[in-house]
Amino acid sequence: MRYNIFNTAHLPLKTALISACIAVSDAVNDKNNVAAETLKKVEKAVEIYNEQTAYESLHILPYVFDYEPSVCNNYMTEHQKGTALSKNLKRLARKMQHGQETTGRAEMMREIIRYFNEFILFNFNHMDDEEAVLNEILWRYYPDGVLRQIVNKTDILPHKINGKQKTTGYQVAA
Repeated sequence: MRYNIFNTAHLPLKTALISACIAVSDAVNDKNNVAAETLKKVEKAVEIYNEQTAYESLHILPYVFDYEPSVCNNYMTEHQKGTALSKNLKRLARKMQHGQETTGRAEMMREIIRYFNEFILFNFNHMDDEEAVLNEILWRYYPDGVLRQIVNKTDILPHKINGKQKTTGYQVAA
């Protein structure tokens, strides 16, 4: 079995999306007035998405571009679509967090849920596609040792622990 570079790269986003999905599901039922916690989890998923796309753009896609530039460009375009979704979702979450009025909050939460559903569907489909297509390209041109070195060399996986970057201080521009 070949080394899957995306097992490590995608794990933080998959985890954040599932956590946010559970929170969104609870918010739909509104059992415990969980909207504030839901918004935090949704924003965290957006933040990790932004970190992941920057990580892939800087550390994985250049290896694809060397041999398959059109495929790389396609994924960069896909990342732009995801970034547009993430910006809309973040804008709505912040609008709800800072909104003073209580009327309309249920409608706003429904809109956030609608955007989140689109965001989560896009991301899981996109990650699945990356793992199928990009891994095949990487496997065609690089041995597993090189793929492991990409992850080990960068040592800046797209996630934070306790609010701090795990190792090198890699920051994604806002």
